[in-house]
Amino acid sequence: MELLTSAFVKSNEKYVTVGQDHYIRIWKDKPQKSLISELKGHSNDVTSIAISYDSKFMVSGSRDNTIRLWNYSQRTCVDTLFSQHTGTVTAVAFHPSNYTFVSASADGMIKLWKIDSDTCRYIGSIPFDESKTRSLKVPSATSP
Repeated sequence: MELLTSAFVKSNEKYVTVGQDHYIRIWKDKPQKSLISELKGHSNDVTSIAISYDSKFMVSGSRDNTIRLWNYSQRTCVDTLFSQHTGTVTAVAFHPSNYTFVSASADGMIKLWKIDSDTCRYIGSIPFDESKTRSLKVPSATSP
């Protein structure tokens, strides 16, 4: 299994990895590295992962062109966004202080989403040059 990306969980000593085997894995780092959970939902490689500021939610993107919203503590998929992108979802990123996130895709679109309860609401989109974009970052209000 080739690891494609990873993210740290801010609230504790855990991290999340995703890769070509369609799984999201949650690991405990200390006192010894160990696998805590494996989450399956995507039907193709998981290409991106982001964790909300309070570790309540995770968002994953995949080569199956979907975005999945996960409840981190319950380890369950609570929403799946089908047909929102027409290409591989290459990147996802959360706002640093709320439940807004963005997704980028090989279809040349960046889309903005808001989580209401356990569902994702589409806010808007902008086109971009997908050949030059591999990651996304949502700056905080205090970032330069």
